[in-house]
Amino acid sequence: MFISIKWNKRHEQLCSILMNEQLTPRYSVMIPFMSGIFYDNIISKKDPSGSDLLYFWKLLHSSLPQIVPIHQMMFSFLSSQLRTCHKSLIRSFKSWITSWIHFDKDKDYAYRYDDRVIDRPLNKVMESHLPNFQYVLNRLDIHLCIVDQIKIIQTQLNKLDDKLRDDRLKLLQYLCISTETSDVVVQYYKQVFKRYDWICAYLLCVISVKLNEQQFTVHTHLQRFHHNWEENSWIMHSNVSFIDATQFLMKLKEGQLGDVFQCFISRLSDEKEDEYNRRKCAELLGKLSMKWNENQLERVFNALIFVSKHSMNTNNDKDKDESLVKLLQLTSTKLNDEQLYLLVIHLLERVKKECKWYVQDALLKISEDMWKRAT
Repeated sequence: MFISIKWNKRHEQLCSILMNEQLTPRYSVMIPFMSGIFYDNIISKKDPSGSDLLYFWKLLHSSLPQIVPIHQMMFSFLSSQLRTCHKSLIRSFKSWITSWIHFDKDKDYAYRYDDRVIDRPLNKVMESHLPNFQYVLNRLDIHLCIVDQIKIIQTQLNKLDDKLRDDRLKLLQYLCISTETSDVVVQYYKQVFKRYDWICAYLLCVISVKLNEQQFTVHTHLQRFHHNWEENSWIMHSNVSFIDATQFLMKLKEGQLGDVFQCFISRLSDEKEDEYNRRKCAELLGKLSMKWNENQLERVFNALIFVSKHSMNTNNDKDKDESLVKLLQLTSTKLNDEQLYLLVIHLLERVKKECKWYVQDALLKISEDMWKRAT
């Protein structure tokens, strides 16, 4: 009688778990499997009480929130037929992902309007859905397969034409599925940076947001970023690269910003620097404004005033000049009273020399902020 009551309580407990946790995101994938196994066990009388599944639930509930160990634990509960099916699916996935990585066929088939056909539909699908296959991708055999494919790409890159080469380099970003694969990809980008600087700079920025703190070697990334700017300033004309550079820079911690500010402020203050690059410097500094400390704010403010005076005395591009004034307005909310006074005087001088609407607009908004500050 005692055993029967114990079984009933376990049965009720397990049913309650299956009912109440089915919409919990962490367990939603596993609950249908547990329900099916629980039903099969009752019918076959292998485990009518559900004690094995309750043990599994305790393991599941106490485990860290990651899919891999959960599926590994569940695998032992599957029947031999389901295990065989599971292994077949894994093998087919391995074959499929290898084919995707090395899809290149003949040139007429692979290209259309100067782009690879694969770039438009399949890579986008892979980018969207690969995160959902982390359990599969992190299986030892699949993971080793991906590492091997990355190494194959490394050996073949010099033999490919320009478009296939760029496709391979871009494809590597999707294979950063673990610390090991990310390390291999990052190291490879570093090795080929001088030969393919523009695309590697872009891709390093893209994958930097996926890296953990240990992998995110700021000094090395900044060396690449600085090298890219020193010898190939034209790369900054790419809006896509600019956006991803912003994502990369926003990941920096306060103590890591020194080199960035030194680079940007030096370029911003250099009269010989290309005007487009100076504008990009100003825009990137604006993106980082919430991270400025007091010393950095002062340096940025002084550099912007310097550039603005230079812009006022030259026939500068209107859009570039407008961006500069907007950045000065952005900094105004962080300035002390003395700096704010100097900024207002400078903008008034600009209005006096040439009354541009965006300078007037900046003065109006700064005046409103000053009034709020005073009241």
